[in-house]
Amino acid sequence: MAPCESVVNLPVGFIFCPRDDQLLGYYLLNKDSGKPFQYDNVIPEMDLYGKIEPWDIWHEYGGHNLAKGEDLYFFTKLKSLSDKDSRVARTIGSGTWKGENSGTTVSDPKNKKNNLGIWKRFHYENPKSVQDGCWIMHEYSLHSSLVKPKPNSTNRFVLCRIRKNGRGKKKLRTAEEDNETNNPVQSQNTRQRPQQLTSLSEATGIGGSVPFGSEEDQVLNFTDYDSLYHLINCDDVPPQSSTAQFMGM
Repeated sequence: MAPCESVVNLPVGFIFCPRDDQLLGYYLLNKDSGKPFQYDNVIPEMDLYGKIEPWDIWHEYGGHNLAKGEDLYFFTKLKSLSDKDSRVARTIGSGTWKGENSGTTVSDPKNKKNNLGIWKRFHYENPKSVQDGCWIMHEYSLHSSLVKPKPNSTNRFVLCRIRKNGRGKKKLRTAEEDNETNNPVQSQNTRQRPQQLTSLSEATGIGGSVPFGSEEDQVLNFTDYDSLYHLINCDDVPPQSSTAQFMGM
């Protein structure tokens, strides 16, 4: 689907769901060569190797409005680690894009011998974040024969598809639940101790008034729970053993 409804001019009812060969052989090839193409605003430019977190990019471009199975697409430029290091920098926000494969070749469906390029799969990696593993990126790059004028330069466009990782949601939910339950617990040493009842007559109210304090103190600390349960809660006659003991028999 189109990433930003306010600027994309797709007809009503249409969704953006191109094949791999279309992403490479039409959209990225035209973008790299500077040629215009239809619906050129359906894939905006965005720095996916910058300081903005993937979930912020997702919301900024309307990802939260997408239906299940729909993704966001962006053109972005590769960056080298430094002037002396030509390796591609894969940082994003406070994390990195962690590669999962060496690349899958995409061929022209009309001519299988015509190699259009490759796509690589990455996931967002940041062990300190609850979003760790929750975002997937597919990076499409053209075959060197199609890139002009500097095929080996890192300062060139690639096309990326961003989607949520369903398997990462469980970890995110678990972390949110932990935040709700990991509240400070009052120490047992600082809790107000309930009034301890020392006799059965005090517990049952038989033979004298029950010395209960405030409503918060109405907690029984009685060792013979079975007898206490029958004496207080049973409509029938208490068990013989308890009755006998209570009556002094």
